[in-house]
Amino acid sequence: MIRGRAATIGITVTAGLGWILFGYDLGMLGGVLDDADFESVFNLNATWQGLMSSIFELFAMVGALVMVAFGHILGRRDNMCIGTGLIAIGSVIQSTSFGVPQLLIGRIVGGVGLGIFTAQSPTWQAETTRREIRGRVIGSSLSFLCLGLVIAYFLDYGMAKYAGSVSWRFPFAFQAVLATGNIVCARFMPESPRYLLLKGRIDDSRMTLAALRDLPEDAPEVVNEINEIQVAIDLEHENKKGFRDLFRADDNVRSRRRMLTAAVIQCCQPFSGSTVISFYVVTIFQDSVGLDPNLASLMSGFLQIWFLVASVGTWWLIEHVGRRRMFMISAARMTVDMAILAAMVAVGTHATGIVAAICIFLYESFYTWGWMAAVWMYNTEIQTLQYRTLGSGIGASCQWLFNFIMVLVVPPAFANIGWKTYIIFAVFNASFIPFIYFVVPETAGLPLESIDRCFAPGVNPIKEADRLRALMKAGHLDQIGLAYEVKVPVEGEGGEVREAPADNNHHHLKV
Repeated sequence: MIRGRAATIGITVTAGLGWILFGYDLGMLGGVLDDADFESVFNLNATWQGLMSSIFELFAMVGALVMVAFGHILGRRDNMCIGTGLIAIGSVIQSTSFGVPQLLIGRIVGGVGLGIFTAQSPTWQAETTRREIRGRVIGSSLSFLCLGLVIAYFLDYGMAKYAGSVSWRFPFAFQAVLATGNIVCARFMPESPRYLLLKGRIDDSRMTLAALRDLPEDAPEVVNEINEIQVAIDLEHENKKGFRDLFRADDNVRSRRRMLTAAVIQCCQPFSGSTVISFYVVTIFQDSVGLDPNLASLMSGFLQIWFLVASVGTWWLIEHVGRRRMFMISAARMTVDMAILAAMVAVGTHATGIVAAICIFLYESFYTWGWMAAVWMYNTEIQTLQYRTLGSGIGASCQWLFNFIMVLVVPPAFANIGWKTYIIFAVFNASFIPFIYFVVPETAGLPLESIDRCFAPGVNPIKEADRLRALMKAGHLDQIGLAYEVKVPVEGEGGEVREAPADNNHHHLKV
């Protein structure tokens, strides 16, 4: 089994190959819809073009909801592979289409696959990486999303030079190549040790965790982490309720509050305006900024490259500044950028057009530093282990639903109220700040199991998270564990077995 640093790199690249598909589809479809041969084959009007874009988002929501219902049956890694496998099938269907119904089916299949992938990949990464690099690993994988946008833009640009159907069939088919790479790499990667322990596969979980940490199976760090995960599972099993019960009353680790918090954060992403800029960036540069079509297309390419470069900053910021502060800092700056963009578009001169273009670049920078990778990561981190698959699926489905709505409603908004649309997004971004300040605790660097402690009855989650992180920075790692006493089997002098608090002074029996 792959071990240590090699495992971390492998997991990051494997997940990244899936996130490329997300960015690739965002960037690829716009160029395909404008292709002359594609237009002659399908003859789509504006309504149908909008449907082809938005149906992918809608059925990504369906894929995420499938994980809510059935995600617990298979492991995180296997579910992820099913998702990318469906994306590959969808790309083949789309690339071989000769009619609108087949093209629509391909979009639906691919959308379901992407929804499954996005509901599972962050969970798999969070549960297989060390607490101190968890944000960096997921952040670097999300940089692959930006890479997907760049690849799509330049592939569309290059294929436009070719006559015939290859100019649009190849971009669709190329998705299958990327998806296959994800599936092949995933077969060499480990399953989540937390999922294995949740399913009672204790030996497999211990072996996997030891490989991920590059330690012997009986190393104290491995034994203690297994013990903490097991106790968290036991506590959550004691409080386990049905899906409907979860929304009627909270338990003593506040699973409902945590799930709803994650869902709201995921909804914030489409309401920030990011989905609109991703889908309609060329249109925005043409109609709002006032660039000619060629320059608008060129600026779109530069923006995607800058998006990729800026995303590297997330790797450091997400761990050292933290999720919570970056949410607020980025939301504040995105508010300012949207407000200035609205003012510049309203004036509509050449000089204000330049300022508007700068605002778009600045907006994308702060969006990727605060609201791209951190949203997907936080949705996984804040959930209890017992409800992580369900909660992650609900959060992802909420985001896909509102992505779908944004893609549908924004073009009419641009047509009817023009620059005032950006004011609406500025207000949304400003509204995120008080929500984050009063509701969202910091999770950077905390072990996943210790987050339960922040949500114990009678505890203020934000203050408790800050206290635990202060203890962690002071080196008191023994004080940031679970919110309840960990007891493990220990062997006494006469060979009898009894339970005692877990510490490094006892000889732990293998769990």
